[in-house]
Amino acid sequence: MTRILEVDPRDDGALRAWYDVLHAGAIADRTAPIVSTYPAMAYSLRYPGATLRRLAVAADEGGQSVGALLFELPLKEDLATVAVEIDVPPPHRRRGLGSALWAWALERAERENRTI
Repeated sequence: MTRILEVDPRDDGALRAWYDVLHAGAIADRTAPIVSTYPAMAYSLRYPGATLRRLAVAADEGGQSVGALLFELPLKEDLATVAVEIDVPPPHRRRGLGSALWAWALERAERENRTI
């Protein structure tokens, strides 16, 4: 059973597992992917600035991250928007994980009163 879970950015093991899935999905089948390093991503999640809040969200199966969502909320401008990145590594694709993460993102955007 797949569960969609927010990842605690202070839990280094869970955050690293989430990042590894995000990274694997982001670089698969791309010739020049742009992906933040783990230290940069971890820092941005652990110490949010005044202009952007980021959430790490995992598709979890049996305690293993199999899909990753990065959910970004601008805090100063564009307050109706969210930015969403969904990555699923090739071995886990075509099983509805991306759709489940997208459904979570839509529901969370609505709760945050974000329409774009």
